[in-house]
Amino acid sequence: MAVYDINGNEIGGGSSSIPDHSVTPKKTTFFDENATYTFIDYGSLESGLINSSGANASSSSYKRTQGYITHGAGTLYVVTYGGYLTRVCCYGSNQAFLSEASTVSYSEWTDWQGTACKKRIYTIPADTAYIRFTCSTSVSDTMYLSDSDIPNGFNPSSTDFEITGDYPSKIWNGLEIPYLGNISKFKGKTIICAGDSIVEANTTNNNNPWCKMVANALGMTLYNDGQGGTGWAKNYYQRGCTVYRIENNWASLYPANPDVILVMGNQNDGTGGGAGYSQLNPDWTGSSYMPVGTKDDPATTLSCYSITRRLIEDLITRYPKAKIGIISSTPRSYTNSHFTDSQSYGHGWFEGYIEAHKYWCEEYDIPYLDLYHENPCLRPWINGNATEYFYDATEVDGYTTGVHPNETGHLNGIAYPVLQWMLTWM
Repeated sequence: MAVYDINGNEIGGGSSSIPDHSVTPKKTTFFDENATYTFIDYGSLESGLINSSGANASSSSYKRTQGYITHGAGTLYVVTYGGYLTRVCCYGSNQAFLSEASTVSYSEWTDWQGTACKKRIYTIPADTAYIRFTCSTSVSDTMYLSDSDIPNGFNPSSTDFEITGDYPSKIWNGLEIPYLGNISKFKGKTIICAGDSIVEANTTNNNNPWCKMVANALGMTLYNDGQGGTGWAKNYYQRGCTVYRIENNWASLYPANPDVILVMGNQNDGTGGGAGYSQLNPDWTGSSYMPVGTKDDPATTLSCYSITRRLIEDLITRYPKAKIGIISSTPRSYTNSHFTDSQSYGHGWFEGYIEAHKYWCEEYDIPYLDLYHENPCLRPWINGNATEYFYDATEVDGYTTGVHPNETGHLNGIAYPVLQWMLTWM
């Protein structure tokens, strides 16, 4: 197996290190390129079309490939963004025209910007060594070819980070990932995301929460179990706490064998209100918020330590094949806590909850992402920051309040770090 550095020079054997961001498919022999999608730069096309005999013809309504694309017999999947691919022509090893590729099927979907994505599946005949294609000039600068199926719903504008053109909110703009192959393993997989209103699709995030962004970026099917107001143990007007939903609802709502499960929380457990904790502990008569407790708390005790253990044990027992990750709640304003010291830089009473999370995640080898202490941009105690990244940013007594990130906050403060985190352990 050959390995090359960023300049294309082969690295010797042994324990030689590979520079950061130096590995690309063109410099290695171990990438499965068939598992990803080949990006075709629209700027590499020229005006004109290829007629049914395989010869060039002039037309202002079409674009055609300038050269020949290496491709043998088999199945070809093509997605265009905005326009139509009208003809695929096949050529032999001497680049002599053989025939047009026959269309197996056609499908279409609309991406999040309202632009049509069109997919055609072609059969490439025997003896083919090269292909060329013609597309309408209405095609944008995005086109993909693949030997494996490109799923309907694949959105180039939110998935590809090499794309040319100005597409706002492209998920990969904030990531330094050199090759789409790094995420190909996620495509077509299922993911369940659970938590409170920071997971739920609602008006605060323009119905586009971080988990939807992550799933779309990775080409995964999302099952969103976010329920606003709930905690891992706290019910909220019959919405059901997270643990209750896992134990009583998930089997009938979600796949029996999900590939990934991410659970976010559980700051609502420390805010009181709603229906309290009677759903899990009918005899609970304590204060309005759940105490931190200790690692030695028995399962019958209502504390952050005991409920975190119960949640993790539920997940690993019910979904033994799933990759499970736990994410902390993000910083929120001091007005939504029960300790006055939490107004200091968004921190305070939730510190003990974080320690409980980390303890049991370490005990059960569950990856944990601490977005409470290590958040790239969600700082609601700073007025300008809260205005930029929070839906409900207001100033009260000289302090900024902000609980729910807006769509921009979900993208920059949660989706980006979650994607980077997932790529390190999955």
